[in-house]
Amino acid sequence: MKRHLILIALIAVAVTACKKDKFNAAEQAKTDEADIKYYIGINKIPAVKDDESPLYYQIINSGSDSHPTETAKVTLAFEISLLDGTQINKGTTSAQPLSGLIEGLRRGIPKIGAGGQIILFIPSALAYGPQGYANIPPNKVLIYKLNLVSFN
Repeated sequence: MKRHLILIALIAVAVTACKKDKFNAAEQAKTDEADIKYYIGINKIPAVKDDESPLYYQIINSGSDSHPTETAKVTLAFEISLLDGTQINKGTTSAQPLSGLIEGLRRGIPKIGAGGQIILFIPSALAYGPQGYANIPPNKVLIYKLNLVSFN
């Protein structure tokens, strides 16, 4: 009898260990949007939603009249943090192809010109998604405070 109970317990453990939570992109998108709306509301940030994506942004300074295109190389001063205030990174990039950056940056950076400043509230789907990256946990909204130093 003990053998049967042990066998049943082992099978139950094996089945539950193999069962993984399935990622639900639609649910994550709803969670991200709710989190962004809460954050910008509680902090009284006059951010707006992008017309074509779930990106929210606040233009601090629009910069020059000329804006980078997808083929531009951009030089940025940046701060990256999570909604809970955890700082992820801070620095300045050398000229990077805009096309090689995460989708949230590709959508947000062209909204300003050289010398412009913007804050991007990037949902996880436009950032690093369910896999995360380096010290960025999976499924996290990112806040990018950017200064577009230059582009060409």
